[in-house]
Amino acid sequence: MRFVAEHNVIGVAMDWIFGSWAAQGPHYYMLAQMAWNPYADGEAILKDYYQRAFGPAAETMAGYWDLIERAATQIGFEGKSEREVWNDDFFQDAYARLDRAASEAGTEVYAERVAFVRAGLDYLRLMQEMLPFIDRLTETKGQDTEAKAATQAKWEAVWAELKRIMQAQPFAIHGSYVQPGNRYLTKYNPDQFKDSQ
Repeated sequence: MRFVAEHNVIGVAMDWIFGSWAAQGPHYYMLAQMAWNPYADGEAILKDYYQRAFGPAAETMAGYWDLIERAATQIGFEGKSEREVWNDDFFQDAYARLDRAASEAGTEVYAERVAFVRAGLDYLRLMQEMLPFIDRLTETKGQDTEAKAATQAKWEAVWAELKRIMQAQPFAIHGSYVQPGNRYLTKYNPDQFKDSQ
């Protein structure tokens, strides 16, 4: 933001912000604050966000978002695959942090906000759980009828859980990302093999 301000940019529009607050809340808050004042202290902005959003659980939630940031950096800038990064150890660590934050939250409003963030992690976990099933179909080019049935059953279970999550937290994940036909979900969707004989 400082770079664009120093080059006489008078406004910003970002078409990749999809409204998935449960997965990207601190990023949205930081962008909004820095768009208003490009010379603001980024660390102070994040501290303010965590304190206002999570109260007594602020420090633990800051640690959770640091974990997410490190994972995203590994994928986006260090050449690691999503599967390497979004692994069992990652999810165990992430859920443990959210469990701790929930116990620290104290009041209902802060506890609800931790639950809101958990919805984003749940979404990520569910998508990753689909990949071994898709791998099996890919290996057989969709020919394995047993694998097809297992993958379809898993997909239906995933969507049942997503519907439950979205009923509880309707603003956590952008609506288009919880629609089976979304193109970003193709790699998780067994329908990509529906024409295989």
